[in-house]
Amino acid sequence: MEIDITLVRRGTGMDKRKKERREAKRALKERWEIAKALASERDGHNCQMCRNHVEGKSQNVHHILPEAKEYAELYDCLNNLITLCPRCHRLGPQSAHRSGFYFTLWLEKNKPMQYNYLKSFLENKMKGGQETTNQNGQHTN
Repeated sequence: MEIDITLVRRGTGMDKRKKERREAKRALKERWEIAKALASERDGHNCQMCRNHVEGKSQNVHHILPEAKEYAELYDCLNNLITLCPRCHRLGPQSAHRSGFYFTLWLEKNKPMQYNYLKSFLENKMKGGQETTNQNGQHTN
């Protein structure tokens, strides 16, 4: 029985692709850490719903539109991020995760700039537009 040595050879294209994926993942994590810090600073390290001061591990930077493939360009967009405390993020009856409808109404009333930006983004997405955002969260075509 012969073994095809080309299948077990190191340094092939598979290793290169692994390295590229690892680098892309590292770069994405770095972008996320920067965006998270900027969002928290913009929000004064306060939960934007209950206004309690939050820092460190008690601070949650929430993606308003989820971290889904459909919204990949909003992953580190400041207009898609909001600082919340753990209760407002996940635990409370009107939290961002438990009641998306309430959260949407709250966002429209309390953060109209972010709400309108994301509404416009979604409307364009539904029309099949290829709109993207720059680092400041502004629309670009």
